[in-house]
Amino acid sequence: VESGHIDPEERTVVYVTGNGLKAQETIAGALDSPRSIKPTYSEFTKKFSNIAKKQELTHQEVN
Repeated sequence: VESGHIDPEERTVVYVTGNGLKAQETIAGALDSPRSIKPTYSEFTKKFSNIAKKQELTHQEVN
């Protein structure tokens, strides 16, 4: 839109065909390092539970 190639009123569809794994170097400096956990179900559920609680708190603060 900014370059004038797409009209601001035009409907535009973006089709993403990948998952980003092929271009990790493009975003490497923009993201934090991935979190590591032990490869167990209990570690996964503990970590996921903590993340879900943080998101729930943030959602409550917004509302």
